[in-house]
Amino acid sequence: MSLECIGYSLFANGLIFATEAPEVAITALETSETAVTVKAGENKNVTVITTPFQANSPEITVTSSDSDVATATIDGKVVTIVGVAPDTNADGEATITVSAGNVSAEIAVTVPYHAE
Repeated sequence: MSLECIGYSLFANGLIFATEAPEVAITALETSETAVTVKAGENKNVTVITTPFQANSPEITVTSSDSDVATATIDGKVVTIVGVAPDTNADGEATITVSAGNVSAEIAVTVPYHAE
């Protein structure tokens, strides 16, 4: 006899074995912030919130609309946005898109202009 729950199997003899977590589809994405300001050379972390919470498939990816203004990477459910110096004499603006399959969320990024 065995009892199964997400990620573990418990057998009648008392042994517990870790099992592969079942694939749970992401049906919606949100981010902890929808707009951020980050200075050139600095970074800002934004948390991705999935529905359902334990969803793990498909993989979450990030893209930037303008990598000359801001870049982004993701580790688990944390997006790190890095400001890049705008090439103009004005604030730089970019959109970071967080995607998983056919669902996505956007983060508006402003990188303030700083005269040298």
